[in-house]
Order: sequence, then C-alpha cells, then structure tokens
Amino acid sequence: LAHDDDGDFIEPADFFAIVVMVPIDFLRLAQARWIGSTSDSRDELLPFASVSFTVDAMRDDSHAISPGASALSVGIDSFYRSLSWIGSRWPSADPARYGIHVVQDVAYGLDSPMHRLDVWVPSKFPAPRPSLLYLHGGGFRILSKETHWIMALSFARRGYVVFNANYRLAPQHPFPAPLQDACLAYQWVVQNAHRYGADVQRLVLAG
Repeated sequence: LAHDDDGDFIEPADFFAIVVMVPIDFLRLAQARWIGSTSDSRDELLPFASVSFTVDAMRDDSHAISPGASALSVGIDSFYRSLSWIGSRWPSADPARYGIHVVQDVAYGLDSPMHRLDVWVPSKFPAPRPSLLYLHGGGFRILSKETHWIMALSFARRGYVVFNANYRLAPQHPFPAPLQDACLAYQWVVQNAHRYGADVQRLVLAG
C-alpha cells in the first residue's frame, strides 16, 4: 500500500494522479522538446494520438480543445480527458466524501464559456480558509479544469478553498490570451474569495 509523507494511506484518486496524469504531462513535454512542430507527418511518430479514447458523457463543447489544434494535441487531449473522467467515477473521488462542496462554472469576468472556474469549498475546515487559484496544464493548448479535478480535490482535502479555472487556448487564442485570462481570474479571486469563506491574504498560485 502506498503512503504519503505523513504516513497516511494515499487515496486511490491521488494514486491515479501520480501514475497516470504526471506521465501524460511528461509526454506533452517530450512532444515539445523532441518532436517539435506537430505537423501531420510528425504526428505519425505517436500513432496512438490519432485514436480517440473519448467517452461521450464527459465531453463538453464549451471546454473543448481549440479549433486548429494538431492531430497529436487532439489525441492527447482526448486521452487525458477520458482518463480523468474514468478517475472521477471512483467512489474515493467524490468531493462529498471529504465534506467538500463544489460550485461549478462560475464566471470570472467575461461572458465566455472559457472564462469559468469551479470553486471547491472544504466545509469541514473553519473559515476563513486559505485560498488557492489553480491553472491547469497543457501548454496553453489543451486540457481544462475538468481534466485537473484531481488537483482541486487534493488541495481542498487539505483545507484550501480552490478556484480551478479555465482559460482560452491556442492556436485559436494565441499568446498572450491565456496569461491575460490568468490575470483576470486572479483579480476575480482577490475580489470574490471572501464569498466562499476564503482568506485572500493567504492566496496560493498553483498549476
């Protein structure tokens, strides 16, 4: 059985993050460093990327990968979304099990499906609680807050009010759009964290 640094058992959801999500991030890094440009010919170097592992029930067009993305990016995005969805079905992944209330798709400034965040409130911890703004990985091109629910859950279980945000993705929205959205989300959290029992004076940035 796996243990964390404190000697506690690692929940299956945490184990899922370690053995599945981290390797996928390394794969994404490998694409950028060793494969380089994701032209159609180079996509063939990773043939599995052309296979869609997507589960229809977890697809959400408002958070879909940006139009114009390469076949490799689409494949990795679909694979990652599917694994995240499967992991979220486990009983140990239910936020209610840990006394966590999730407020989904809160607008953080603009009237756009990409400018939404989920708020994870750990009700078992006394307010005001430390706050955390989480920005998902994916090279500003793929994935979403839905694929990174495990990170929000992990932080919320430790007493943080987590603001897990989406943002615009390239190539449809190239640099600096994602960074502008990150700043907008940060500003929103600073102004609204108190509404969820969060202490903005103890605000952590993670991603």
